[in-house]
Amino acid sequence: MAVDARLASPVGLSTAVRGRRSGLYVADSQDHRVRRIDLGPATVAGNQPPTVDAGADYSVTATSPAGALVGLYATAQDPDGDPLTFAWSGRSER
Repeated sequence: MAVDARLASPVGLSTAVRGRRSGLYVADSQDHRVRRIDLGPATVAGNQPPTVDAGADYSVTATSPAGALVGLYATAQDPDGDPLTFAWSGRSER
């Protein structure tokens, strides 16, 4: 897209979404103008949910009054590349 901005001394660029349109803003220090260049409809990609695999369900029977040692393992991936954290919670049936 070619745009004739005619700015003498451009000093800054920024982008913004106004309504449903994307725009590029160019500031000019000599003429003290800001020119908005329409970039078309704004598109916002939605956040994709992560996928998690914690394996199959299983039961553990305690063999002593102290309980049972259980290892919990899982893998996860986020298609957006967002960082992931893991937390486990549950109840103990006594």
